[in-house]
Amino acid sequence: MIGVKMYIVEKGDVGKRIDKYLSEKLNISRNRVALSQVFSNDKLVKPSYKVCENDKITYEIKEDEPIVITKEDKKLDIVYEDEYLAIINKPYNMVVHPCSSFRENTLVNALLSNFKSLSNVDPLRPGIVHRLDKDTSGILIIAKTNACHEKLVQMFKNHEIHKTYLAILKGKLNKDRVEVRTYIGRSKKDRKKMSSNTDNGKLAISIFKLIKENDLYSYVKVEILTGRTHQIRVHAKELNHPILGDHVYGRNDKFNRQQLHAYSVEFIHPFTNEKMKFSVDIPCDMKETLEKVKLC
Repeated sequence: MIGVKMYIVEKGDVGKRIDKYLSEKLNISRNRVALSQVFSNDKLVKPSYKVCENDKITYEIKEDEPIVITKEDKKLDIVYEDEYLAIINKPYNMVVHPCSSFRENTLVNALLSNFKSLSNVDPLRPGIVHRLDKDTSGILIIAKTNACHEKLVQMFKNHEIHKTYLAILKGKLNKDRVEVRTYIGRSKKDRKKMSSNTDNGKLAISIFKLIKENDLYSYVKVEILTGRTHQIRVHAKELNHPILGDHVYGRNDKFNRQQLHAYSVEFIHPFTNEKMKFSVDIPCDMKETLEKVKLC
């Protein structure tokens, strides 16, 4: 056990479900809250219990089981590889690295069987320099050595790696180019979401360029000048044009994943000094979506 946490409910939190209340306080998921018993005023309560002012909430935090990373024999789409790094085309519906919620079937599990050498700066995330959301497809740079890993991390910090995405948005954008510049951090209303409504935001810059549109949808290219968590998804929402299929930052629709694809990456190789540029076509599901919404 990590220990017992105790909180006294303040006026501003009255009426919240207790699992949501603790999720926000502890910055963990509601599902993890549900793994342990929760007490209000020393009485065991259900996750749906709504807290009252001055309730004494106690929660015993259970430690996650250690994550053991195993090889999984899964073929990857390797776009490029040399002795220092590799470029991967990640499919959607694949988590990048193991965590408490996803301990297998991740990209890292597959990397271990596809490469003899991977950086181990972070032993739980071998080779991983940057990430894509589970349901975002496309290009990822993989570090094969620790020296390359460290150089790539610094290049990302210095904005020397340029990434471009393709996305299908709800609604007619009505502009050929839109630049969004906000400060993004954990949402004040929902700690599991990112938002510009935050106390500790970091500058996020996205440039949306129109490819094609109709009265209901827009197909865009998005250049990101920073790499904040959920940046494009948040900025699309704040433009009032959420990404189609994004059920977190948009409204429910018939598409089962956000229509977002990491299309290209461009950078100077950290060791050979060659100019590197790679792009991967959108996957079949996005091509089908473009046909359905008449944006082909």
